[in-house]
Amino acid sequence: MKTDVVIIGGGIIGTSIARELSRFNINIILIEKEDDVAMGTSKGNSGIIHAGYNDDFSTLKGQLNVKSNPQFDKLCRDLKVPFKRIGSLVVGFTKEDFNKLEDLKGSGEKNGLRNLEVIAGDRLFKLEPNLNPQAKYALYAPAAGIISPYELTIALADNAVINGAKV
Repeated sequence: MKTDVVIIGGGIIGTSIARELSRFNINIILIEKEDDVAMGTSKGNSGIIHAGYNDDFSTLKGQLNVKSNPQFDKLCRDLKVPFKRIGSLVVGFTKEDFNKLEDLKGSGEKNGLRNLEVIAGDRLFKLEPNLNPQAKYALYAPAAGIISPYELTIALADNAVINGAKV
């Protein structure tokens, strides 16, 4: 059998590429040095799906961060991987922190995000009751979410194999 694409590494990136390419009529092999996929950095990743407020949109990372975030709902639904949009808080304690949070909000809005808020007081502690009581402000990004990177990596690899890729 002729191989069209060889992918080195069975982490979240390698399995994502394998899954995406497996949707086309090409022969794919994913090579992983460990006994299974998701045995390296991907399994220990925090699993945060960032909203996209802190990377410059003129960079590829900034663009991919913003554009990929909304795709996780469908991807995780299709692959039957748990995904929760829990939002994220960047917490501040001082007026200087407040100014930095406003800058982050501005950066996010420049990137096209619309639901960012700098919050304070009761609302802050309602969203996260276990915060340090000295916290005064936070940037709230409702689009942020969490996944299990281990489960997602395995699901991506499984789907690629179902589609004809070799792992």
